[in-house]
This record gives sequence, structure tokens and C-alpha cells, in this order.
Amino acid sequence: MVLTTPNILWEPVHWIAAITNKHHSEGPHRFIGHKKIKKWLKGTGFKIIKQKTFILIPGGPKKIIKFGEKLEKVLPNFIITLLGLRRTYICQKSNPRL
Repeated sequence: MVLTTPNILWEPVHWIAAITNKHHSEGPHRFIGHKKIKKWLKGTGFKIIKQKTFILIPGGPKKIIKFGEKLEKVLPNFIITLLGLRRTYICQKSNPRL
């Protein structure tokens, strides 16, 4: 399973964007923290094989977006994990039933 979800630290940005009508019409409508997602995955029998967080600058002029992409390549992984917008989990069922 591949699960993609926003980083909970971006919730205030989405809230402000909604107030100023600068947001996109799709979700998220409720952000879920990393610890809770890990707990839910484990509880349903999934094991996280790989996790990646990315996208520091999700919008704006092309130059700013390109700058964000360059930052993602040079910043330490823990900074990207903390501040990145999008989290992707690659999971596998721990005990698949055949």
C-alpha cells in the first residue's frame, strides 16, 4: 500500500489559505499526526517499509518552487521530514493471508 498524507505542521497554512480563498478545493479537511498514522498502520497489520517527506515550497512562481526543490536536495533529511508538506508511506501487510 502507498499512503500519501500532508504533514500536520502545514495545517495552519491550509487554514489561512482557506480564509483568504487561496486554497485548492480538495482536502485535507483534517490533519493526522505521524504517530497516529503509524499506530493505525500497525493496528491494521501494515509495516512501513519506507517513508519519505518532501515538498518544501508547494506553490508560487517557478523560481521559488525550483529553489525549494534545490533545498530539498541539500538540506539534512531530518529537516525535510520535519518541514516538508507531503509524507508518503510505502507499506506492506505484515501477515498477508493467502
